[in-house]
Amino acid sequence: MLQCIEALEQDPNTDTVLVVSKPPDDDVLGSIIGRLVEFTRKPYVTCFVGAKDYALPSDVTRRLRQVKTLHAAVGEIMRITNHNEQLARFGVSKDELWALAAKAADGLTGKQKYVRGLYTGGTLAYETLVILQPLIPDVYSNVSLDPKFKLPVASRSTGDSIIDLGDQEFTRGRAHPMIDPTIRKIRLADEAKDPEVAVIIMDFVLGYGSNKDPVGVMLGAIKDAVETTRRDGRKLPIFAHVCGTEEDPQKLSEQTKMLHDAGVETFQTNALMALAGAVASRKGMLDSDIVDDVWKRMIGQ
Repeated sequence: MLQCIEALEQDPNTDTVLVVSKPPDDDVLGSIIGRLVEFTRKPYVTCFVGAKDYALPSDVTRRLRQVKTLHAAVGEIMRITNHNEQLARFGVSKDELWALAAKAADGLTGKQKYVRGLYTGGTLAYETLVILQPLIPDVYSNVSLDPKFKLPVASRSTGDSIIDLGDQEFTRGRAHPMIDPTIRKIRLADEAKDPEVAVIIMDFVLGYGSNKDPVGVMLGAIKDAVETTRRDGRKLPIFAHVCGTEEDPQKLSEQTKMLHDAGVETFQTNALMALAGAVASRKGMLDSDIVDDVWKRMIGQ
């Protein structure tokens, strides 16, 4: 990372730099921030997802900015580079997101109360845990933020659960789920059978390192999951975020359209999807002050 920072600092075609990672160890963080403070002059935004704020000298706080989520990082970069029109299209208002989540929750049974995340992207799963932590006290995961909420058995969800299906316990001896979705298909079928599941959230990661049709290979499993709950007298809202662009070989618009046609609600960012999943699973019954704080700190709009 230090080498990349040095290279981008010297690159005449780079104006602003975004530094992204999961929270680094303290000594690593010190090395990175020290380099940014002492040896750079360009604007930088750091996103050590969910990490505690670090101290900065007052004379660099306008040039070096820190955020806690990928969503907030992109928003900050857009503001710095004066892409205000793109920023307006990039987000939604809190009221709009709340209304969308409430609509999805309409018709859920009294037993349906949990959000389940089935992720192929580890950093996206981690970001979701960071967003949900202040909203939902006990969120379980195979990559949990708090050891006491680590799933005893990763193949079986408990309460609210966010699963990183790309973690090594799921990838030993098989292709990563970004390439081979079999493990997620199985897990989606299992979650659909649980009468306490209120909403499923999933990511779809595009690019040359992913399946040639990430959404297409999951459509059958999505249809089967919805049918399973319908036969049981329930509905199953499914939320999705497609991480990619029109330049990717799978093409963002085509992948998103397939999800829409299948009745899946899509979100421009993972952070928005995670927050909507929390609201829908609680049928809107969340502490408004906490929601406001999460929106301010993690959505940053």
